[in-house]
Amino acid sequence: MEINARADFAAPTGAVFTMLTTEEYLRRVSAAAEATEAEESVSGAVTRTRRALPAPEPLHAVTGRTVTVTQVIDWGAPDQSGTHRGRIRITVEGQPARMEGTADLVPTPSGTTVRIRGDFEVKLPLFGRKVEQLCAPMISDAIGVEQSVGTQWLAEHPEGR
Repeated sequence: MEINARADFAAPTGAVFTMLTTEEYLRRVSAAAEATEAEESVSGAVTRTRRALPAPEPLHAVTGRTVTVTQVIDWGAPDQSGTHRGRIRITVEGQPARMEGTADLVPTPSGTTVRIRGDFEVKLPLFGRKVEQLCAPMISDAIGVEQSVGTQWLAEHPEGR
């Protein structure tokens, strides 16, 4: 299932990149996402989060009440326009679900757009497509959480840190 999500920030791309690669920001996103357990790490332009999140109710029989989702983004170096063209990988522990795609930071006249695009796939015979449809909104919702937390973060930290 194709995923296309975006978040817009009224801040320069450098400040948004700095924010997205700050562990404290990632911890705030984990808390806002209602993660019951979370780990966040940053190494240069690579972020890694591991969050135990509430599972969609119709999947409780298969997944339990929570799913543990690991997300790794390599934002890459900016090009001459200031755009970061990165890679994103999302996996769900113990489940045949994953997403691979792109994560871009793009300068805009009003600030910066974060675009996430990828293919979310659940490899389950007969039920895979239905599970994808139930889980895909979690990815879009996560971008909404990042936008909300990020907007507040940038109001407090205009330089991103």
